[in-house]
Amino acid sequence: PLLQGSHFVVIVFSLMKRMSFNRVDEYVQKVREQSQTCKLILIGTNSDLAKMIGLTSDDAKEKAREHNMKYFATTKDDTSTIDKIHEYIILQTPKV
Repeated sequence: PLLQGSHFVVIVFSLMKRMSFNRVDEYVQKVREQSQTCKLILIGTNSDLAKMIGLTSDDAKEKAREHNMKYFATTKDDTSTIDKIHEYIILQTPKV
């Protein structure tokens, strides 16, 4: 299986494109068919532009709660979120 031995799966979508957001459930289902133990991370890109189309970080946070995922929103101008994602992964990775 593709996810064998994986600890995390990152699902990325654009907050500017509702179609990509609407496919999150599909991707979660595909992951869960292969692994019940992988932690899921949901990342919404273009969070600085999302309000232009009516999709908000609140929508994404709710989706993340539905699937027990950690949610991060990113913008092209703020790279600090990438550091937060790395930190989360490091802290949540099982120690061997």
